[in-house]
Amino acid sequence: MRRILRGLLAGLAGLLAVPPGWALERALPAADVRLPVHVVEAQQPRAVLFWLPSEHGVQDGQSQVAEALAAHGVETWLADPFEAWLLPIGESSLMQLPPRALAESIQAAAETARAPLILASHDRGSILALEALRQWQLDHPGDERVRGALFVTPSLFLQTPEPGQPARSTPAARATNLPVFVIQPELSTTALRLPGLLETLAAGGARVYWRGVPGVRDRFFFRPDASEEERSQATHLAGWMAEGVGLLLRERVPAQAAQAEPAGTVAAAPRKRGLVDFEGPPRPPALTLIGVDGVAHDLAALRGRVVLVNFWASWCPPCVHEMPSMQTLWSDWRADGLEVLAVNLGEDEAAMRAFAQRHRLGFPILLDPRRQAAKDWKVYAYPTSFILDRQGRIRLAVAGGIDWSEAEARARIRALLDEPGT
Repeated sequence: MRRILRGLLAGLAGLLAVPPGWALERALPAADVRLPVHVVEAQQPRAVLFWLPSEHGVQDGQSQVAEALAAHGVETWLADPFEAWLLPIGESSLMQLPPRALAESIQAAAETARAPLILASHDRGSILALEALRQWQLDHPGDERVRGALFVTPSLFLQTPEPGQPARSTPAARATNLPVFVIQPELSTTALRLPGLLETLAAGGARVYWRGVPGVRDRFFFRPDASEEERSQATHLAGWMAEGVGLLLRERVPAQAAQAEPAGTVAAAPRKRGLVDFEGPPRPPALTLIGVDGVAHDLAALRGRVVLVNFWASWCPPCVHEMPSMQTLWSDWRADGLEVLAVNLGEDEAAMRAFAQRHRLGFPILLDPRRQAAKDWKVYAYPTSFILDRQGRIRLAVAGGIDWSEAEARARIRALLDEPGT
């Protein structure tokens, strides 16, 4: 009889076992609201990933990654603070979300999860995650249930800086001593700043690991316009995240938060739109690069002309979108002294030559294979353009793509063309 009973109990346990990828809904306390959480369970999880969304909200791509993570023994809790606070999805709403309330949710998750907790996010959601994580550390010294943070394409700047201005990271970036694992796509503006980002994260004592992903842009695992390479690499993301989880679980957890300023977002000034006065040092960095025409182009040799220096890539839709109007601008005013130097960010020479022919571009396209020029010019967004006057001084700039046929943009460039030369 006992043998039969044991067999029945074993069979019942098998029926009740949670299959990998099984999902359920929960709600966690977050100050005066309840935070909805979509849980993708794993059998006997070695870690629970508490995943906060980015400015793009919770995406289907995250759910797909979460289902794949379950097979690696990592349970995923996808939180939706936009729904909790009834905010529209977007960057401005993301910056309104309260880290202190989310720290309460983190603690509730840590108390109920079946394994150690790791906080995760991507893109600008990494700011919120770091701030909430630091607040949790301050509120729960000595608690070892949260073991670190995992970020995909973290963007820790409070905002994209105006051209010529320094970028400011969230103070929490320098105030973390929990270990961090970063997954960094190669074709992202954040890749240009990766060494500085790793240094910033390590400033508070954090052990920082990172893995690069070649040939993909940010949001590669949920982009609607994902390339074949991006779709392929997205299938590997869960494995890389599981690798990061393993590294974080081996690290020692500090007893208390780092000695630094408290968490909280420093208010960022509203960004200016369109072509604006350049507010940085007027003398540009040196720029000498080989073009797709095989000729070395030296910016210094163009003194006496108005020069538009554009940093771009063919995989950047706004970059491609503005090219025809840039070509028209150059064609209209080249005889009046306008030159365009389009600095490509590390793409293949033959492909760029074909691109220029396909789009009938006549201005020089320069090759920046290591993207060093983009770093020297402090480019934080694709595309970014600088307008130099006839004396070689940077006078105007724009971070992002614009229509160069707009009346205001043409009027400002025309004014520089009408100024006396050297």
